[in-house]
Amino acid sequence: DDGYTHIASAQVSCGADEAFAYLASLERMAEWNLNMSEIEVVDDALAKGVVTQTGTTVWVQVQADATTRTIHFFVGGSRDQLVPRIMVRVLSGECLGTMAEQCVISMIAWRLETMGDERWCRLMAAHEYEILQIKTLLEMT
Repeated sequence: DDGYTHIASAQVSCGADEAFAYLASLERMAEWNLNMSEIEVVDDALAKGVVTQTGTTVWVQVQADATTRTIHFFVGGSRDQLVPRIMVRVLSGECLGTMAEQCVISMIAWRLETMGDERWCRLMAAHEYEILQIKTLLEMT
């Protein structure tokens, strides 16, 4: 953590394409997202939910690139104020010199200027938990 970004990563025993499809699905986000509850998918790439710590409404838009296995999560308090704050990248085992049945998933978060230290620490801790939750869920299938 450099005060501006945080990265949480895990090596997962599943193929990169499977991991990418799982993480790009808003329908599956409630299974691993600790910071959001009451998630309602509004359309293919847009969901609305509630921030678990504050009870405020949060919107999330997903832009997924299957070629690079990169997922951008645009987050904001309203659907017209979304900013690209979270990114997930899935690297295949072959890229990293391991087996094809493995991949590494990295979740990167950028800190808003308005985020206090306590909120930032909660977000980092949540992402450390979420990456382990994602690993567990993917390895169960």
